[in-house]
Amino acid sequence: MSIELIPATDPQAYNDVVAAMPLSSPLQGWGYGEARRVLGQTPERYLLRRSGETVGAVQLIRKRLLPGFSTLYAPRGPALLNTDLLPEFGQAVQAIRRAGDTLLKIEPPLAIPADNSQEVPAAFGRFERAATEQPEHTIIRELSGTEDALFGACTPWPAATSAPLRSVAYTLAVTTTSRRSGRFLPPPTSGRSWGLPTGLLRNHAA
Repeated sequence: MSIELIPATDPQAYNDVVAAMPLSSPLQGWGYGEARRVLGQTPERYLLRRSGETVGAVQLIRKRLLPGFSTLYAPRGPALLNTDLLPEFGQAVQAIRRAGDTLLKIEPPLAIPADNSQEVPAAFGRFERAATEQPEHTIIRELSGTEDALFGACTPWPAATSAPLRSVAYTLAVTTTSRRSGRFLPPPTSGRSWGLPTGLLRNHAA
């Protein structure tokens, strides 16, 4: 069976799913969406179900682009069991789109080293690589030692003792309609089209 997006209304239940996923991030947590609400953006949360099993969760931030049009953004999301589910997620999200939705950007948190030791995938199914919204590089450090040990292991900038991780983005077309005409808008002529054509679904790895 295909993935279904089930609206999430219980903050704790939603956060529990986000925390349980192998691919996840605090930016998919309920609280982060509420912080974005203060900026005039609207969070929408869904549980991802497949054959009766919860296989992920996603928090989409709806941002107004211009009157009648908006974008959707899943910061460091969706939270998933594995990336094999991304193509199905791309199909499932069509069911919750609104007229005027032009861009859907997602950022599954994949640990891809920034030193080019691991090839960055060009695509995930119909997802195509695109620009990132979150910082492109993240440095991960072990913090279990004492304070003296942690500071003693620090190396003055620009030298580095920990390899940073790279954030990677992808895009996928999402059907949208014109509110005025009710007709489907034409597909984009390039991956950098910002608005009126078919929306683009974006995804980062971090």
